[in-house]
This record gives sequence, C-alpha cells and structure tokens, in this order.
Amino acid sequence: MRRRAIKSLYKKRAEIAEFPHMWAKGTKKWRRFSVRGLVKATTEALWVALAYNFTQYIRLRPQAETMDAAV
Repeated sequence: MRRRAIKSLYKKRAEIAEFPHMWAKGTKKWRRFSVRGLVKATTEALWVALAYNFTQYIRLRPQAETMDAAV
C-alpha cells in the first residue's frame, strides 16, 4: 500500500465490492449459506449475485431509455 495507484484502487473497493455484500446481508438476510457443499454454496452465492445485478439493471434501465430517446 505504499504506491498511490494501489491506494486509489483500495479506495474504490468500498463502492464496488462492499456495497453488494452489505445489500446481500441487509436486504436478503444472507448471513450464512443455507446449503452444504462447495457446489451448492457456489450456486447459492451466484443466485445472490444475480439478484443484486438484476435489481441494479432494473434500477438503471429507465435512465438509459430516457437518454436514448433524447438523442
């Protein structure tokens, strides 16, 4: 963490990685895996990530459509 480039990347970590994790814990009450086994746990984590990405897509989609109509 001595170089400035690394410090700037670490600052972006909070907005990129920590918010989705907080969303999964707060909104979806996802504190621990509800299944056992690596394959099932990976599948569950992928579903949580897909749910987050889909909600972000729905949230941002109307903005993109209005911007396309203005052009």
